[in-house]
Amino acid sequence: APEYLPFGAGIGSFVDVFKVHELDEMLGQSYWNHAHNDWLEWAMEGGVPAIALMVIAMAGWGTRALALARNSQRGRIDSLLGLAGAFILFFLGVWSLVDYPLRTPALASLAALCASWMALPSGMQGHGRRGDTGGFASTGPALDPTRR
Repeated sequence: APEYLPFGAGIGSFVDVFKVHELDEMLGQSYWNHAHNDWLEWAMEGGVPAIALMVIAMAGWGTRALALARNSQRGRIDSLLGLAGAFILFFLGVWSLVDYPLRTPALASLAALCASWMALPSGMQGHGRRGDTGGFASTGPALDPTRR
């Protein structure tokens, strides 16, 4: 990755870049279509802009996860669901250090679902207490039967 900074080698260029730097002992009939570390592959292909986006995404994830952890103490179901999404995204991120799980449709879909769980509580203020599933169906105070 440092050799291709600041702009990176180009998105999708891993196969060609790897061919240039591949060790002679590794030459064979097969080829590597991705690095088994998504974080480093993104840094190598996207350079400083990709690194900046990853740092911003991690900071946003961390900020939201802390807010969800504080709200989970109040027993809000939406915060607990968001916190579960944060944990799953954390483990997928750690897994991405040794493989590329988010390149499979099933796990990419799970990550998108978890991200939406993390975003859910921001629009649900005052709803979703433990055991209250009616708050999820409500679109506002006028339609919420528990509010007068």
